[in-house]
Amino acid sequence: MTNGSDKKERRELTREDYIKLEKQQKQKDLAKRIALWGGVALALALMLWGLAKLGASGGAGNGTSTVGGGTLSSPVTASDWMRGNPNATVTLVEYSDLQCPACRAAQTAVQEVLKKYGDKIKFVYRHYPLAQIHHNAQIAAQAAEAAGNQGKFWEMHDKLFDNQNSWSSTKNPLDTFVFYAGELGLNVDQFKTDFGSSAVASKITAQALGGDTSGVNATPTFFLNGEKVNLGSFADLETLVSAAIK
Repeated sequence: MTNGSDKKERRELTREDYIKLEKQQKQKDLAKRIALWGGVALALALMLWGLAKLGASGGAGNGTSTVGGGTLSSPVTASDWMRGNPNATVTLVEYSDLQCPACRAAQTAVQEVLKKYGDKIKFVYRHYPLAQIHHNAQIAAQAAEAAGNQGKFWEMHDKLFDNQNSWSSTKNPLDTFVFYAGELGLNVDQFKTDFGSSAVASKITAQALGGDTSGVNATPTFFLNGEKVNLGSFADLETLVSAAIK
């Protein structure tokens, strides 16, 4: 009886040990998963923080704003979209992406500069759609150019930036752009035709290529009197423009 009881006890202990080991292994697996997802969450948080800081600083990230480090390779011509005084001796060129949040944030600084120095500065906008990360940037540029063919480039430019959150995540925002065209009083049929034209596409491509040869690798990128601007803060744009005017 004793031997049989001992064997039964050993079997029960073995089963209990197995259950205990299995429970310990599950706890280890759970700890690994928690550590893994914790690391992913931390990396994502750091990435979002970095992007937010980049957007707030305009990409410079070092808190210092300077002029230099690159030269505008494509001279300003009559085909460029301009604001301010077309005869001004100070020229500010922006390469921008209409879907870029940092570009939208930069518009406040640009508007302040134009409000204060509009009669002393020529502001030029050029397209540089980052299609790899902003899937609607190219067609937004086409919408602006199509509106421009009817004399409403800046109106569409402003509307697209003002409503960026509304169309950025839309799979196909063309209907939204057509609606904007109607609000601006454009001939909608002509807008649709120009939107898909090779001439519009070619102009955007040419401006982006000009940005490439000028050393543009992010948006927004500014050139002041042909020299690349490295912004520590968008607020510094006015300071640099003021210095150039003086």
